[in-house]
Amino acid sequence: MACRIAFVLFPGFQQLDLAGPMAVFEVARLARPGSYTWRLVASGAGTVRSSAGVDWPATALPRRLDEIDLVMVIGGDGVDAACSDTRLIAWLQRAGRSGARIASICSGSILLAAAGLLDDRAATTHWSRGRQFAEEFPAVRLQPERIFVREPAQRRRGERLPELWTSAGMTAGIDLCLALLARDHG
Repeated sequence: MACRIAFVLFPGFQQLDLAGPMAVFEVARLARPGSYTWRLVASGAGTVRSSAGVDWPATALPRRLDEIDLVMVIGGDGVDAACSDTRLIAWLQRAGRSGARIASICSGSILLAAAGLLDDRAATTHWSRGRQFAEEFPAVRLQPERIFVREPAQRRRGERLPELWTSAGMTAGIDLCLALLARDHG
């Protein structure tokens, strides 16, 4: 069965944060047909403008989270504004309770932290966002020297916490996706 990925976009996302991970899963799908499928999602259906000014088509955040195995939040300069998108934050919180794996590329970890998904867990982010991250999200155990961090799924106080992956940058995001691929297929 294919791993169904939702790449989460917001205005001002970084294209390479999307293209690098997508290419990893594209090549995996060529080697193992049917292993991965994906869609681009955002708060509303339509186009989402990247920081480079290129519009990307996206569907609205899916209501049915049982159709998603991996939520991958892309980073970029627009992440700070995206943190005030209450629809997106609420959807990420629901996704965290759904059983899907949750991952972020680069500064996408700021959105995961804003949704409370990283509280009391280890994470990393882009080096240029380290100070901001530590000040705004003191409940997160920031590991700024790591290329990527994986936090296994766990139960805490009766609550199911998702498996979480965060990466330190765009090329580290490719490393994160290769590690996900290795976990899925050896």
